[in-house]
Amino acid sequence: MRLLVILLALFIYVEAPAQAKKPQPTGQTQFNRAVALTNQGKIKEAIEAYRQLLHKDPKQAGAHHNIAFLYVQTNEPKKAEYHLKQAILHQPSAISHYNQLGALYLGQGRLPEAQKLADQMTQKFPNSADAPFMQGMAAASRQDWTRSKAQFEIAAKRNPKDFRAHYNIGMAEYELNRFDAAAAAFQKSADLSPNYIAAWKGAAMAWEAAKKPDRALTAHTKVLSIQPDDLPSRLKRAVIHENAKRPDEALADYLEVLKRYPRNIDALVRAGALEGERQNFAPALKHFVAAAQLLDDKSPLHGELMLEIGFCQLKLRQYEQAQKVYAELLKANPKNRRAYEGQSEVFAHIDDTDLLIRLCRQWYAELPDDPRPLIKIAHVYSTHNQPQMADREYQAAIAAFADSAYVRMEYGQFLRSQSRYQEAIDQFDAVLKLNPKDASALAAKAQTLEAKQDWAAAIEAYKKVAEFENLSPNAKISIAGMYEKMGKMPEAEAAYREAAFGDPPSALAFGKLIEMLSAQKRVPDAVDAFKTYFSKLSDPTPLYGNLAIFLAKHDRMPEARKLFEDAIAAKPDDKRLYGYYGFFLKSQNQHEEAIGYFKKLASMDPTDTWGRLHMSFSIRALNRESEALEVLKEANAANPDDMAIYPVFFEVAAKLNREDVYEKSVETQARRFSGQRVAVQRYVDYLITKKRTDEASAFCIQALRARPNDDVILDTTIAMFENQSAFAAALPYYERLAALRSEDVSLLRRWAVRAEEHGSPSVAVKAYRALFEAAPDDFGAGMKLAALLIETQQFGAAVDALREVVERHPNKTDAIEMLKRAEAAHARRNQ
Repeated sequence: MRLLVILLALFIYVEAPAQAKKPQPTGQTQFNRAVALTNQGKIKEAIEAYRQLLHKDPKQAGAHHNIAFLYVQTNEPKKAEYHLKQAILHQPSAISHYNQLGALYLGQGRLPEAQKLADQMTQKFPNSADAPFMQGMAAASRQDWTRSKAQFEIAAKRNPKDFRAHYNIGMAEYELNRFDAAAAAFQKSADLSPNYIAAWKGAAMAWEAAKKPDRALTAHTKVLSIQPDDLPSRLKRAVIHENAKRPDEALADYLEVLKRYPRNIDALVRAGALEGERQNFAPALKHFVAAAQLLDDKSPLHGELMLEIGFCQLKLRQYEQAQKVYAELLKANPKNRRAYEGQSEVFAHIDDTDLLIRLCRQWYAELPDDPRPLIKIAHVYSTHNQPQMADREYQAAIAAFADSAYVRMEYGQFLRSQSRYQEAIDQFDAVLKLNPKDASALAAKAQTLEAKQDWAAAIEAYKKVAEFENLSPNAKISIAGMYEKMGKMPEAEAAYREAAFGDPPSALAFGKLIEMLSAQKRVPDAVDAFKTYFSKLSDPTPLYGNLAIFLAKHDRMPEARKLFEDAIAAKPDDKRLYGYYGFFLKSQNQHEEAIGYFKKLASMDPTDTWGRLHMSFSIRALNRESEALEVLKEANAANPDDMAIYPVFFEVAAKLNREDVYEKSVETQARRFSGQRVAVQRYVDYLITKKRTDEASAFCIQALRARPNDDVILDTTIAMFENQSAFAAALPYYERLAALRSEDVSLLRRWAVRAEEHGSPSVAVKAYRALFEAAPDDFGAGMKLAALLIETQQFGAAVDALREVVERHPNKTDAIEMLKRAEAAHARRNQ
């Protein structure tokens, strides 16, 4: 921090040569030439020009000043000091010479000389802003931040627009741990000079120290708007985004760093971590590999990165590579716990139980404090239907880790799966002896007692589970269910009520309660339960229909009507109420009234289709088909993406022999190419149904001209050709659609099959390659791709494909044999 202040002093006080006092006219031409050479970056030539000028006229203060500046550039401080002293000697009234000499002293760490010069400036220029500024710099160099701040404040008062003074006030405030005041001073500096990056960086630094990351973020963003390649600000902004749980923004910053600084380890590691958190393991792997390559193999970070590399390879199903990574890590450190974890996952995925068991034995031998390898071995035996072997391993784990809740829980779950309920309960009780509040053990014990059909004991166990807030609703439902099985209906009802009306209320428990009350024909109690449940909800409106139907079912229709009428009176602008009331009336065959409420909904929401669809049902129930057709036409225009409209619309139009209305409406919506383009699909389907395939083809081609990368239109075009059995014609559209849906395995598989059956070998290769890239574990796709590559004599590509197949399926002998043949053919080709 102090170094930054001193460097800032150099920046501030070393004046540009052209700003120095110019010589007398006699040397003006030579002086101008020296300035021009400096501006051209010709430092040596400029120095020589100034030397020639000073040889002719040694009293030229401006030339002394500027040649000193150049000697600073060439790292010749003694010469610079000599010329600055000469400048002061010949022009003692120019404070700029003192400024540059002071900066030189500070840059060399010559604090006594700097302080002496500052005192001289104070005496000689008592009213200037530069004198206290130099005093402030000298004090800062001595780490006397209180005096430094006071002197810079004097300088700022004398020259309020000097952004440098405010910046240095900020530095002093920061060193005095007054971070808010520091940020305010830095901000003042930035306000005076908006492109002064140091001020914005200072503000960011101060806001970070003040624990106000949002303000720091704003400052870092300003720095980057001025200087996009500023690495520290970009990295700090990324960290702020990460800490604020904004991974997308953080990743964007790290990736931007890597565009400019591809070897930045911090950015590589964090970008890899963020990509991994997003399950994007391929880019994560790339970043981790790049970072690892920059580190020494013996670096601790290198080992951590190799673990991340292995994990990414595992997730990408690159089992052979992951196995090698973990093997190397274990070779270097046989006690690497995370490497054992990863390697065990690899062996589990490739289903090599022998390797997995051997690894776990080694794991336990090296790390005898870890019970997991023993449990993993037990899992292997249990999964492969060897319960006696599994039991033996669990017993060994219990003997070694008698006080491990993890081991006893695992053993208990195994025993329960074997219907050895009492033994399982004993294990869960052992866990509860260690920790009576272990929620998992309580729940497991309760579930085991329930499986044992020991209802009373299970209820008591579930009551303990219900003490945990997150487990309470389900536990109470389980309690109620067991009371029902025991025939204790009042207790069951109480448990359902407690769960249904709890915080939060349980919809499942409420449903069970209504079922129970209905079965007992306790209609008033059920209605009261509905009302109580509604009172617990922030928005019960969607459930009004359920209560209304319940009331109507039990001959309480006036109450059902009043429910909705009161709700509408209370909330006349809630359009949902009109739709729900209309739907209820429709369900009660009160169609005229229902139509009125559906119309009200339509007037309030022009885009509504649900209400219009149900309105059409009520209209049709009154045998007014023509009116229903118009309503459905409106619904289609309101939302062409509502698929529920089309079959009803077509049915009514066909019944009235008015398919022209349906066709015109759907075509109009289809040609808009808006929304999800459902209308496009329905229009093409209609044309195909009517055997108007030429029109369907023409429409699809026209639509693709307008929207060449529209996946829905491409899909529709493919379906059209397939319907005509024109499979070869569909292939180019499959390829275009596959480019847009490169991870749609179902689509890629259809394309591959069609390409193999109806396309050229090169097209089939392209399709199977896309399928294999999207589904690298698809053994059949990999083998078919390899066969096609061999058929087209692309032996090198076939070898690559087969190596990947063998890596993922190391036990497939047919793949191994094909790989050998492909390698031999490739070798012969290259001879």
